[in-house]
Amino acid sequence: MPELISYLPEVLRGVYEFRQLAAAESVELSAADEELKNIAADNFIETLTERGCSRWEKMLGITPKSPDDIEVRRFRILSKLNEELPFTFKGLKRQLAILCGGNGFTAELDNKKYLLSVQVALTAKNQYDEVGKLLEREIPANMEISLSLKYNQHLLFSDRTHGSLAAYTHEHLRNEVMT
Repeated sequence: MPELISYLPEVLRGVYEFRQLAAAESVELSAADEELKNIAADNFIETLTERGCSRWEKMLGITPKSPDDIEVRRFRILSKLNEELPFTFKGLKRQLAILCGGNGFTAELDNKKYLLSVQVALTAKNQYDEVGKLLEREIPANMEISLSLKYNQHLLFSDRTHGSLAAYTHEHLRNEVMT
């Protein structure tokens, strides 16, 4: 935002009182400008501010956890807004794709056994708890839910030598995203 003094005519810019007045008002106008940007940002889930998150959480009945950053809070709000009943497998897969990304999960439905199996990829493991909550809310009570993480498997490392893998622990190779 340009300095307020630049809006005054040249003849008034040199007057001490006007310079002081412009300096004092510039602080207030900058704060108002920042507030307008925050109001605009709070219109979209992806750009919610702290105040916007609090407002949406209150409306949706979400209780934020203390260690959550703004991104996790936005994610919870988005997942709550994307819920739609009644349950359809296609709709569930669409919601999982929003939460985990298109390749961040696998979902299989066994109608004969009333079993829904969902595996969350390691790339989306931060969303594991939210996926569990989504499944608990949306899946009919007569269906069993099998939720797990899709750990790295031996096939992923078949093109690597034992020497290159020795730098990692077993825990790291199994549980971390490998590039």
